Amino acid sequence: MNDPAEDVLKYAQHIVSGARRSAYGNPEDNFARIAALYETYLVQAGMKKEDARKLEGHDVAILMILMKCARLIETPNHTDSWADIIGYGACGTRCAKCDTSSLLPKDTK
Repeated sequence: MNDPAEDVLKYAQHIVSGARRSAYGNPEDNFARIAALYETYLVQAGMKKEDARKLEGHDVAILMILMKCARLIETPNHTDSWADIIGYGACGTRCAKCDTSSLLPKDTK
C-alpha cells in the first residue's frame, strides 16, 4: 500500500514544478500580481488606502492556504486540497525568500 503522505508530497512537487509553473509563471511574479489585485480590491471595497498595509507574495500564499483550510472543513478527504496547501507553502517559502539550507540533512561522505 502506498503512503498517502509521500504520494501527496510527490503530487504537490509535480504540480508546483510543472503544470502550474507552465500555466502561471514563477510563483514570485504570479503571487506579487495577485497581491496587487487584492490590494486594489480591498481599497475599492472600502478599505482606506492609508489603513491597508502592502500585501506581498507570501501573504497570497497564506490566504490561499486559509482558503484551502476552509474547503477542507467541508470535505476533509479531498486530496487535491491537501496537495494545494503543500504547494502554496512551497510557493510561500520562495516568495518570502526563506533560507531553507538547514532543512535537509547534510551529505555525509
